[in-house]
Amino acid sequence: MRQESGLLIAPFLQMFKQTNLYIPRLIQDLKDNPACYLLIFTLSLFCTKTLVLFPFVLVSIIAVYYFARHPGYLANQKTKNVLVLFLCLWLPMLASLPDAINYTESIRVTFSYLRFLLFGLFILIAIEPINRIKMQAIIVYIILFWCFDGLLQFYLGQDLFGYPYTPPQLMGMFYPKVRMPYILAVLAPIFFEYIRLYCGKYQWLLLVLIPFFMVLLLGGKRVAWFMMLFSGTFYLVYLIFIIKALSLKRFAPYAIVLLTIMSILILNHTPLKNRVLSTTGIFSGDADVIEAATARRLSLWQVSVDIFRDNPINGVGPRGYREVFTKYANVDNFWMQNDRRGTTHPHMMLAEVASETGLFGLVGLLVFYYFLFSRIYYLIRKKKLEIVPWYICAATAFFPLNSHLAFYGSYWSSFCWWILITALAIDYAATEKIPDH
Repeated sequence: MRQESGLLIAPFLQMFKQTNLYIPRLIQDLKDNPACYLLIFTLSLFCTKTLVLFPFVLVSIIAVYYFARHPGYLANQKTKNVLVLFLCLWLPMLASLPDAINYTESIRVTFSYLRFLLFGLFILIAIEPINRIKMQAIIVYIILFWCFDGLLQFYLGQDLFGYPYTPPQLMGMFYPKVRMPYILAVLAPIFFEYIRLYCGKYQWLLLVLIPFFMVLLLGGKRVAWFMMLFSGTFYLVYLIFIIKALSLKRFAPYAIVLLTIMSILILNHTPLKNRVLSTTGIFSGDADVIEAATARRLSLWQVSVDIFRDNPINGVGPRGYREVFTKYANVDNFWMQNDRRGTTHPHMMLAEVASETGLFGLVGLLVFYYFLFSRIYYLIRKKKLEIVPWYICAATAFFPLNSHLAFYGSYWSSFCWWILITALAIDYAATEKIPDH
């Protein structure tokens, strides 16, 4: 009896022993890469509605306390670079407040935006140690888990958490919001780079491109497809012309196989097929067809143009577009028909910045892009090429023609700053000295 009991207990004792060995290693790993795990924890919460705000707010509070006790840590080049990028976007928000239509909401958005600066400074200065390879691997695993969960939802009708599939859009863990395609499109260069680095050793990694693109397509968001086109094109430029790791001749077979699989999916899934066909109307030249192909965004952009004409210097304040929409919209505007009362934002980053922060915002955005791309150029010149894909992700998140979530809204602004801060952390961990731009 004792012998049988021992045989039953032995596996559990072995598991307990392995756990005891693993936990100290995990604790040491957390000590060695604290920024990595804090950023990963934050990324994992983007599939929720609002929980992702928690780490930004908590870290901001900790950062205020930390830098109040250690003000000397702020006097370095990293602070200067992060502060310049932040001020490019924040100062126009501040300048718009005197003429804000909804002063209470605009001032709330403007000053709550400071959490991104505090979060970034704390990551880059207080807990900077970060392992790029480890960070990249964990991001890839998270993406694969999201894709696996999404495909389960598509084929079984619900995902691992019981969220239902509601055609024609696949939401996965992000239910009830259709946000996953946007996140995947931004993170694509990191995902592709990891596959490129390890597919020679593990050739099966090339297969994970299939679920990635399937989920991106089944998400049903045309804006995400264009974002993928943007990030994918820049990543190909990086591969072919910057690191010269891929020739067009070598790339063609993989592209043909992937396009064939995606074409079969499109042709055999009617909702997706209809969405793809309607998207081609963007190139028709007919205003009504383009309006339908862009999900009625033309009428939103026209309103933002009219708002900008009347408020060219500093706009109507962050999140002010929705307050004045009914004033500027024509009676035949789609968003005013059937008892609609407009929408919350113009569904294009450039239009949102122009209408809500005016010329100040546009100039700030231009300076922001100058610093971002000059940093990429510097890394290319100094042969720090492995960092470039991270900045391609950041450039995609801040792409001015992104026509989805509100740029000044809490969710997308959080993700934009998350990827930018992550790119900066990867950058600064790999470069000993950060020069002036």
